[in-house]
Amino acid sequence: MLQIVEQQTARCRMPLCRTQRRAGVFVVKELMLVVVCLVSLFSLGSQSLNWMAFEGSEQDERSRLARASSVRYVSRITTNQDGTKLWICRPLHSVVKLNREGGEVDEGLMTDSRRLSKAAHSLNGSTSLLVWVDGTAELYPQGIGGQVVQSPALHCGDSFDITADVSTDGAVALFVLRQGLVYGWLIQESGAEEFSYSLPTSSPLVRACLDPAGSRLFVAREDGTAGIHDVLTGAGQEFKVTLRALCASAVWSADGRSILVATRDGFVSLLDAVSGETQWQRQLTIERINLSQWADSIAMSRDGKYVAAASSHSKVFEVWDRDSDRPPHSLAGHEGVIRSLEFGHDNQTVFSGSLDGTVREWSLASKTQRRIID
Repeated sequence: MLQIVEQQTARCRMPLCRTQRRAGVFVVKELMLVVVCLVSLFSLGSQSLNWMAFEGSEQDERSRLARASSVRYVSRITTNQDGTKLWICRPLHSVVKLNREGGEVDEGLMTDSRRLSKAAHSLNGSTSLLVWVDGTAELYPQGIGGQVVQSPALHCGDSFDITADVSTDGAVALFVLRQGLVYGWLIQESGAEEFSYSLPTSSPLVRACLDPAGSRLFVAREDGTAGIHDVLTGAGQEFKVTLRALCASAVWSADGRSILVATRDGFVSLLDAVSGETQWQRQLTIERINLSQWADSIAMSRDGKYVAAASSHSKVFEVWDRDSDRPPHSLAGHEGVIRSLEFGHDNQTVFSGSLDGTVREWSLASKTQRRIID
């Protein structure tokens, strides 16, 4: 009788155990589903924030890209006259002059806790100009490491609203604020003579660049107009044009006869520095990555034959041969967005600097990457 009772009791317990096991499995599955949902929501939220950052102003976009990159990201590259030296500016890390052949650092400085806004160097290597986010600038008439001349704090505001430039011979150095204030130095054997003035403008400046001789200043405004001014006085010259769209970047040709301008409609144009007429024009062909695309980094070879341009959101840049009607060559290899382009003295070499922290050297003859400098 006792055995029968025990067997009946066991039979009664078996369904209950199975039910409990099934319930336990069900709870585990539910918990896993909740975790997956939370992860998905977090991921979608991050993507939404990234999208919102892209949809914001150019200033917000650059800040986002800078935060996402290495502290060693490259913002500007400059070569010297004979191509033996390479200036590399990493705003969050350092600015150094590199011996291109051996790779040794000739001179430079660490930014430490300060942050660079812009850096410019003369082709002859005599003068360097550093502009800091805090609104101060440092002029080095004998190169970094030598004597320094500081400007007063001008409360420049956001760092991306500043343009810094130095003439080819190092005799003129200046930086320009968005509001039209120009502050600079005329460098002579007796010392550095300061000058400053405000450009007559009814619209904030978006870009400015100094001609190689250090006598003319090209400026582009938010209203789409552009002009050329005397460097020392700010007096306007006859050159006055209305650009296709808002100016994204601008550089002078090596001979000072033309100005290469990129606008936010994706076009790159070469303008005559006297008449303002368009001498050459092309549109970026890099596949659209975002809602907008323009050449944020441009460069022109010293002989005027080649033009290079990198899209504002791209890891690829394009090179056109101005003597040919063929499509541009696309050069890819960077793992981050390109922030700077510079041609070598031989007109057959291009340097590119990126948010991935590297500088890459390219051969135009073979359309290949020669080496990586990090």
